[in-house]
Amino acid sequence: MQDYFAASFISQDAQANQQNILLAMLASNKSHSYQNVLDILYDIDMKCFRHVILKTVIDNYIEYYNSSYIETKIEGLSANALERRKAVNFLADALFMSVEKSRIVSFTEEDKGDSHEERDRYFKKMGFPTRSGYEFGILFHAPSTRVALAFGGFKVIADVLGQKGDPLVKEVGDAAERKTDKIVSSRQALYDKDCLLTENDECALNRPKVFDATTTILESLLKYVYNIKRCNREREAIKKEINSASSTALLTDGL
Repeated sequence: MQDYFAASFISQDAQANQQNILLAMLASNKSHSYQNVLDILYDIDMKCFRHVILKTVIDNYIEYYNSSYIETKIEGLSANALERRKAVNFLADALFMSVEKSRIVSFTEEDKGDSHEERDRYFKKMGFPTRSGYEFGILFHAPSTRVALAFGGFKVIADVLGQKGDPLVKEVGDAAERKTDKIVSSRQALYDKDCLLTENDECALNRPKVFDATTTILESLLKYVYNIKRCNREREAIKKEINSASSTALLTDGL
């Protein structure tokens, strides 16, 4: 009920500050705590959601998509392989951990004490996460796979859209999850190392033989990713909607 009132306040009572409030939610390092509010806003005020939230997400994704991996010289990569990797990299920083190092990582938010401090020192040493405003949202631990993910508001919005069945995102998690165990078991030596995923061609996780496999592992953890083709179309549609609303407001003010 509290989340509904918060969403209603943003929609009806805080119109002058809607953009500032919503952008602050997206940029917060606790963005996951606003997911229910944003989910409700999607239902009660689609115009606000599209013109502020989706516009921001889409603009950022298209900018990232057009500027990432442009200098890569990894041989044999298909356009589809690059599209899939860009989609997951946009949403999260990823740290693949060795068995030894994964033992010091706290896998629940409740874990405190020495192990928590050691985890933070290890993450800092590895340069993880690489982006500000990110939180340790997912720590995935299985006998053969150890991946720490950090994400921000763009993943939260992807999850909201995915749960609504919105075509702006694609569901990739289920299909990827069915492949992950086989992928990791066949490349155990590679994935039993500490490696921060970067765009650098020298990154071990970007080797041609494991590029797609690494992307699949991340898809299994993220579940939803943005659809770049749909984002390009929606960007133009939202721009027209905003321009139309502005023109209508000017005409109304002139009466």
